[in-house]
Amino acid sequence: MINGAGVVWQIVPRISDNPDGVTDYAFNLANDLWANLGLRTVFAPGEPSQASKKGEFEIASIADAGTPPVKPAHVILHYVNYGYQKRGLP
Repeated sequence: MINGAGVVWQIVPRISDNPDGVTDYAFNLANDLWANLGLRTVFAPGEPSQASKKGEFEIASIADAGTPPVKPAHVILHYVNYGYQKRGLP
């Protein structure tokens, strides 16, 4: 496993092209982490995603997170009690 000293895993509810406050915030954070600190972000959505990249960011299934190609230096869980339910229920 490669040392990922410059890698951040961000766990988000989903990856979508639709507006989503939690994921939009995570992407803004990823852009700032890259621009200001040189930290690369890999997103791990709770819902399966067909995409493997969004913009310059890699997307890895949460199911594959147990064996990531790079061991991240940091993990950020974006949690809200409604973000992981389809109908927005806690």
